[in-house]
Amino acid sequence: MDNIAVEASSWRESPSPGSETQEKYQCPRCPSSFKRPEHLKRHQRSHEGHKPFMCSICLKRFFRRYITYL
Repeated sequence: MDNIAVEASSWRESPSPGSETQEKYQCPRCPSSFKRPEHLKRHQRSHEGHKPFMCSICLKRFFRRYITYL
């Protein structure tokens, strides 16, 4: 079986019309915004190219910890 990179669901559910959810942490490099500062910090690593997490099987690096190989 081929190794396949798998990431937990990364989609964000759109707020329903009229909902009061406000995302107050805006990315300075793109239109993305987040509800929590740690989510913005994680997102900013994607712009910087910093990939601190390495797969112990293939040695490929990732910017998110839970990306793994099956």
